[in-house]
Amino acid sequence: MEKDYPNPQPKKHVHKIVKAIREADEYKHVVAVHQLTGLTFDFADEPDIDQFAIQYRGTAQELHNGVVKAWKEAAGRYNLNMSEAAEHGTGAIARRKNWACAMGGAYIMVLGMDIKDTPISGLKDCGRLVSFMESTNFNVMSPHDELAFDGTEYVLALPGDSYIAYSSDLSGNIGLKNLAEGIYNFRWYDPSNGNSFEQKGVKVMGGNRTWKKPANIGSEVAVYIKRVN
Repeated sequence: MEKDYPNPQPKKHVHKIVKAIREADEYKHVVAVHQLTGLTFDFADEPDIDQFAIQYRGTAQELHNGVVKAWKEAAGRYNLNMSEAAEHGTGAIARRKNWACAMGGAYIMVLGMDIKDTPISGLKDCGRLVSFMESTNFNVMSPHDELAFDGTEYVLALPGDSYIAYSSDLSGNIGLKNLAEGIYNFRWYDPSNGNSFEQKGVKVMGGNRTWKKPANIGSEVAVYIKRVN
């Protein structure tokens, strides 16, 4: 669209565009609608629309909270893309906002970020987020911040099976609540530089548990925890 919905496009105009895309697209690409700022999707029950392209703004925490709210409203009917977060920033600020959105259950597009004018460091930050998530089963996880314990800030989880715990500035240890007893593999990751550390076959007692981060991982940390038995 040449303008954000709903100004000046009415819903019937959006429906015509979506229909034209569906008729022309033999590869069944994802079709998204981008709205003016807000978290409630006007096309929630439209079977031909796959994605809510969100426009929102705020700190990393505010973006995360907004995405989690939108995730709950979506209820599996469509996926989320934080496509326009005004004043997103650069460097560590942008990286932490990207992780905050991802840990809320959304894909991320950074307004104004392109290959030509974006510093290499910023592109590498994006690449590290992609590579980490694609090494997990994030696609079957949901936001579960209620499981965060000790220094953990955000949690994505398939409870009882797998977890991603994240902290933008870890104080204390990474922790999770209500963990099932079992054997787990851990993959620790530093989003700022790509350092990683793996621990396999770790026996974990059930309940609320914490773990000290490895020495090569900085204060910004993500860990993928997968039950293997």
